[in-house]
Amino acid sequence: MPTQTIYRKLPVELSDEELAKRAAELAAKELEKDRVEEQKKAVGAPIAGLKLAIRRLSQVVDTGTEEQEIPCDEIFDDDRFEVRIVRQDTFEKLHERPYTSLEREELLDRKQEHLPFVVGDEPEKKNGKKQKTLFDAKPVKVGPKDATPAPDELERRGQSLQKIKRGKKAGTRKTKSKEAMA
Repeated sequence: MPTQTIYRKLPVELSDEELAKRAAELAAKELEKDRVEEQKKAVGAPIAGLKLAIRRLSQVVDTGTEEQEIPCDEIFDDDRFEVRIVRQDTFEKLHERPYTSLEREELLDRKQEHLPFVVGDEPEKKNGKKQKTLFDAKPVKVGPKDATPAPDELERRGQSLQKIKRGKKAGTRKTKSKEAMA
């Protein structure tokens, strides 16, 4: 099955060290916001960005999780015509969906590449000669012309094996007599 790596923002459980680091960042942003608010009239600094950062860090500290770019495998299951997305760190299945029409077409193209030829294509030339294809094949006769059918086939036709054998012998004699006459 073909697989490719993609990245998605997914919740990740933070360690105690990472959580403490984010809490320190939150406190630093709070202090910075207070300083900027004091200087707001003189400097006119944008506080909105700091408020957004504070909100984000507060949520991280509160939940203990944070959205991070995590490598995921996008697994194309050609047998089930499905695509599964699986985290590489925990191997958790995140999403499963059916193939899109474009993905089905790509699958057909991949499978057709393994065929000896595509209808409408000219066969490749080897040693300056055109290669034969299935379209160039002649019908093959199996068995001799006078082969005796199987007994169950004879029953289906309503004939017996003796009648068939007598007919063949008679046909053989007629052929010989015609040859003798010539």
